[in-house]
Amino acid sequence: MNKTLAILLTSLTLLAACDTTQTSYELNLNKDNVNLTIGESETLTLTLTPNDLPNGAYIWTIEDSQIASINKGTITALNEGITDVSVYLDLNQNAHFDIGEPKDSASLTVVAPEVKTIPVTSVTLNTNSVSLAIDEEYLLVGTVLPAHATYANITWISSDDTIAAVDNGLVSAKQSGEATITAYVDENQNETYDENEKHASATIYVTEADATIYVTSVTLNKTSLTLEEGESEIINAVVTPSNATTSSITWLTSNASIATVNNGAVVAVSAGNATITAYVDENHNDSLDLIEKKATLSLTVTEETLPPDPDTELIPAKGESLPIGNKSVSGPNNRTPIDITEWTTHDFSSSLAPDWSYIMGNNKRTTGGDFYATASGGGFKFSQLYYGLQSPLLNSWLKTEVRLTISQFNNNSANQNQFEGKPIFHIYSYDKNGNYIAMQTFNQVNKFSDLKEIQFYIANPDMAYFEIRLNAFPYKGSQCYNFGISQIKIKGWPYGL
Repeated sequence: MNKTLAILLTSLTLLAACDTTQTSYELNLNKDNVNLTIGESETLTLTLTPNDLPNGAYIWTIEDSQIASINKGTITALNEGITDVSVYLDLNQNAHFDIGEPKDSASLTVVAPEVKTIPVTSVTLNTNSVSLAIDEEYLLVGTVLPAHATYANITWISSDDTIAAVDNGLVSAKQSGEATITAYVDENQNETYDENEKHASATIYVTEADATIYVTSVTLNKTSLTLEEGESEIINAVVTPSNATTSSITWLTSNASIATVNNGAVVAVSAGNATITAYVDENHNDSLDLIEKKATLSLTVTEETLPPDPDTELIPAKGESLPIGNKSVSGPNNRTPIDITEWTTHDFSSSLAPDWSYIMGNNKRTTGGDFYATASGGGFKFSQLYYGLQSPLLNSWLKTEVRLTISQFNNNSANQNQFEGKPIFHIYSYDKNGNYIAMQTFNQVNKFSDLKEIQFYIANPDMAYFEIRLNAFPYKGSQCYNFGISQIKIKGWPYGL
C-alpha cells in the first residue's frame, strides 16, 4: 500500500535573485483494513500533513463497485468480496489522479451476514387415522412448530400411492388396503425424508364404497315445552338427509312417571321435569349409541288446574274498594261524570276507549297476543278468571241501560255448554267513592256462539261506576275462551221513570 506520498511543490518568486521553496504533503487513512457485513456501512477518516489544505479536493474511489459503494468516505457493503478503497488529493483539480498527488488506500472485505437457523420442534396432524371408501378424499392438515422455523414447509409422502395418494395434504383413496401418509419438514434440504427430521403420520384405511346414506342431523320443532297434567302435544321430528338409509325416529322419555311419548305424542302424567329424546337407530340395536344422531326437548309438567264453580265466585263485600286496573281507588279520580241521556257507543275493535279500563287485563290492540278480532269486531282472549271492563263515572241520578255487542266466537272447546244456566257475566255497581253496592248476573242460556247481544239495567241512585266481569272458565287443551265484547252501548234516563 502507498502509505506516504510526498510531493515537492516549487514556488517561483521573482525577486532580485531566483529562490525555490518545496512543500511535502502526506495523506493517511485511519484504517488499513476494513471488514463489513453486507448491508453495513462505515465512514473512513483521513489526515493531511501539513494540514494547510492547498487548492484541490479529496477524491474517493473504490476498485470494485459491485462489492461496495463510497460517498465522501462512507462505505456501504453491497456484496461479498475483497477490493480496495482509495482517496487522493486532487491538487491539479482535474478529477484525475496524477503521479505525485498525495494518496492512501485501504483493503475492504465484505462478508454475508450469518444466518441463524430456527429448527422445527414438532409436526402434528389433525388426525392419526382415516377410513375412506374407494374414490373418497380427505384433507389432512399439518401444523409445524414453531411457525417461524427456518424451514417450515411440509412435504407429504405416501407409503403406497396405489392405495392412497397424497397431494399437499389431500388424500385420495385408490383401492382397498392400508397406507401411511407422512408429513415432514425437509430441514436437511436433500429432498429425502431423514429419520432425524420432524414428522407426523396418519394411517389410511381404504375399503370398498359403502352404499349406506347416513343421518347427519335430527331436529325437533320445539326444544322446550310446558304441559299440565293430563295434557298432550305432538312433537314433530325432521331427519336430514331425507333419503337417509335409516330414517325412522325412535322416541324416549327420561321419566315415564312424568311423561310418556309414543310416535311423537307427548302425554303429561304428573308434575315434574323430563327429557324427551328423538333419535335414529342406525346401529339397529334398540339402543341410543353415542354416534347416533339425536335431538332433545326439555319438558315441564305442572299440576292440573281444576275449573272453578261459577256459583262460588267471590263477590265484593259491602263497602269494598273498587279495583280499577288491579289498584284500589277512592273517589271519582277527578273525572267528570258522563252524560248518557243519549246513546253512547264505545267500539273496542281496535283499542279500549279512554274512559274505560280493564279489570285484571291489559289494553292491547288487535295485534296483541291476548286480543282476538274478527271481521265482525274485536274481542278478548281470556286466559284468566274474571276478566272484564270498568265503566267511567256516570251521573248517579240516572237509571242505566247497557247493551253488549258480543264478538264472534272462535275455537271454543266441545264442552262450551257445561255452564248452561250458570252466570257467565257479573255486573257490579259502585258508588262514587269506589264502594261496592250490588251485583247482577247474566246466565248462559245456550251456546256462546248463539249470543249476539246482552241487555241489562242498573238502577241505584248512588251508582257512579259499573263493571262487567266475565267468568272465563278454563278447559283442557286451551285454558282460555276466545270471545269478547266488540261494542258497548250505554243510555240513561232519570231514575225511577
